[in-house]
Amino acid sequence: MLKTIISSRVIPLYPIQYIKIIVVLLLFFPFSIDAQQVEVNGVDDDVTELLPEQKQKKGHATKLLEVDFWGGYSLLGAENKLGFRLAQVFFQMSPKLAVFARYDNSLSLDNIDFVVQKKGSGALWGGSLVNWNKKMATKIEIGQRFFSDKAHQQLFRLEQILYGHRFSMRVGGFLGVSSELQTEWHTYTGFTIPINKQFALEPTIFYSKNKVDVQAQFRALLGGKFHHPSGFELSAGAFYGQSNIVLENGNASIFGGYLVSLIPINDRLKGQIAINRENGLFNNLTTIGIGIKAKLDVKSI
Repeated sequence: MLKTIISSRVIPLYPIQYIKIIVVLLLFFPFSIDAQQVEVNGVDDDVTELLPEQKQKKGHATKLLEVDFWGGYSLLGAENKLGFRLAQVFFQMSPKLAVFARYDNSLSLDNIDFVVQKKGSGALWGGSLVNWNKKMATKIEIGQRFFSDKAHQQLFRLEQILYGHRFSMRVGGFLGVSSELQTEWHTYTGFTIPINKQFALEPTIFYSKNKVDVQAQFRALLGGKFHHPSGFELSAGAFYGQSNIVLENGNASIFGGYLVSLIPINDRLKGQIAINRENGLFNNLTTIGIGIKAKLDVKSI
């Protein structure tokens, strides 16, 4: 199991956390359905550009400011926790460039050790999304995670998006380093395969390793995404993996599923609902998230 060492204790980072990297990040970074979309908290708008569309009004480009807030409830075995999950500000500076900042507190709610010990593990991220051309885009993120015991972890994430004629592909990686904690990393490769103008399949494979685990781990996710012209979106999928922990009954599989919906309220507001379920080796995790997305067009000077 993916782990991190905190105060000489092994703190398991549940596999669903890495599944959420794709599901949540995809909700926040829109992609065209016939070019790229995935990541589940409610983010892929059906647009013709990688970045949110920029409207032209009287010769002026319209910049886009988008804000997301998430709260939620997590049930881990006999423990539960209600709290703030995530906030993000996304600013599209041009059709080819966007910058963003995000505070992510989800690990504090979804890790059994943090929940039981009433500890926190918030992360502050900043990054950019660059649309180089019609066939390639890059997303770069740098962050810092802050633990309650004053330990810090530097975070790095890089994703390359390639657009093909029939499908698009994402190749990305994450690295967490610290002088106080074990180094951990994972990579992933995902595809968006449009079936029609409103529905696409989104398979993803994860590969992870750290200094605690002797063997590497794999996770496979298969998701689907429906996008209605009205702006309503529904994403659902399932994931499966094998842990390198040897159990007496020989069953070391981890599996679960997710459901995410983006519900238009008006032209500027959308509601967001996410439900995740993981059957782990020692605990079952159920997460229910509720969020709001606000968009504001800012006319450039």
